[in-house]
This record gives sequence, structure tokens and C-alpha cells, in this order.
Amino acid sequence: MKIIRQNGINYINVDQPQEVYFNMLKQCNGIEWVEDAFIVAWESYQLKDWFYDGATFVRENNGDFWEVASFIHDWLNVTG
Repeated sequence: MKIIRQNGINYINVDQPQEVYFNMLKQCNGIEWVEDAFIVAWESYQLKDWFYDGATFVRENNGDFWEVASFIHDWLNVTG
């Protein structure tokens, strides 16, 4: 994981995107609308349309785990 600092906020960037993608996809628990939202958010993230700054209220950032709900939440914040 790499930290990118922009506008005074630390953002997270991944070294192994495939692993993070599949770990977060598992968190969707087969719920179709969550999977759909995650896939669109991930594609947007991969295009560098936005940066992920991690969960606010979930202890996720041990370097190995991203929380899918906060990821989708950050993406929704960018989309308006």
C-alpha cells in the first residue's frame, strides 16, 4: 500500500489491485446491487477518477483490508 497526500488528506493506493478487488468483491456477499455498485466504483477508481481515503469508523487499514461499504461511500461522494 502507498499513501498519496493531496490537499492535506492521506489517500491509499494499492500495490496489488487484483487481490484487493477480489477481497472486496467477497465482502459483497453475493448481493447483486452491492456487487454492481462496487464494480462501477472500482472501475472508476482504476481510471483514477477519485482517491480512496479509507473508512472513517471501521478499523480497516492494517495494510491488508479495505472495507467495501466505505469504498462505495467515497465513490458516491465524488459522483455527487
